[in-house]
Amino acid sequence: MEKTGFRVKKTSAGGGIFRLAVIFVLVASAAGAGIWLLWPHPEKSPAPVQEAVPAPAAVPETPSLPESAPLSVSTASQEVS
Repeated sequence: MEKTGFRVKKTSAGGGIFRLAVIFVLVASAAGAGIWLLWPHPEKSPAPVQEAVPAPAAVPETPSLPESAPLSVSTASQEVS
């Protein structure tokens, strides 16, 4: 026992070892976190989500119109009326 002022302080070897172990764990975790934060990390993009897209419905072909002579203004007005 060691007298310090008015109080008597009990010292034990186990307490010193425990204190050193706690300090070591705290310093090691702080160093590891610092290294992890400073180390460059590859950019992680989220994986593309593939949505179920239904196959397009078969569109029936429209029958082709018969080719005719281009309409002029005079023939177009005659066809409309």
